[in-house]
Amino acid sequence: MSKSLLETYNKLHYDNSTSESIPEMEELYDLLDVQPDLIVDVDNAWNSIKPVSRQRFPWMKLAASVALIATIGLYIFTQYYQKDVIQLTAYDGITEYSLPDGSNITLNSGSKLTYEKGNPRAVTLFGKGFFSVKKSQTEKFIVSTGEASVEVLGTEFEINANPKKVSVFVTSGSVSFGIDSDRVVLESNMKAVIDLKSNTLVTEKNPDKNQLSWYSKRFEFDDHNMSRVVETLENHFEVVIDLKNQEAGRCKITGTFSDENILDILNSICSLLDLKLQQKDNRFVLKGKGC
Repeated sequence: MSKSLLETYNKLHYDNSTSESIPEMEELYDLLDVQPDLIVDVDNAWNSIKPVSRQRFPWMKLAASVALIATIGLYIFTQYYQKDVIQLTAYDGITEYSLPDGSNITLNSGSKLTYEKGNPRAVTLFGKGFFSVKKSQTEKFIVSTGEASVEVLGTEFEINANPKKVSVFVTSGSVSFGIDSDRVVLESNMKAVIDLKSNTLVTEKNPDKNQLSWYSKRFEFDDHNMSRVVETLENHFEVVIDLKNQEAGRCKITGTFSDENILDILNSICSLLDLKLQQKDNRFVLKGKGC
């Protein structure tokens, strides 16, 4: 409160005030020890605050930008890149599946096939499978195994894909097989193998009759060496067969086995060659001189 205000106050509220009362008012004012009027420069005060605000919270703008970018990215991924993938798996044994286009696939135990929903003529195979492809004059059926691929219009064939090699065996029609532009055309009863380590491709005609034994559940041995029979059975049943006497590996086997398990087949062979059979889990030991 200023001196002028005190004087005005005195005149307004005390009609009998005289000039003699002024010194008393001044003395009272001095006793109050009131500070002079404070004048505030609002613009200058605001300018001194704004830079501090910008420096203190830069992370808020950064966080908002990151959140916006993430939201836009998620929307684009969902709309354009995320696809519904169908997976077919043979868990405990050979399993047959029919695709929406009318093609049929038989997967060996432990094998898997995937394709995008709405596009069943472009599939990816992990393992071993036999394909009976419904013919189409306009749309190819493509099987990818990672690096190699098979392209057909309509035929029957087997693919066996693992990390080391990919093989294709054609039973009817023809297929195009290879990596990128390095391809071969395989006709009926032809087989090709790609070594993925060396990128070499080898073809052969009239492969082993038991090439599709896992699919047909039928084995045909026509004067085969026992060592070759053992190899065929090991590959089909995914077991280990230990032939203790290497001489027995030269014995000849002729016979047909249809829809029999590995134990029944080995018992029949052991009876034929006078061998003793021992089993521990998936390991079979054959002892004896044989033929």
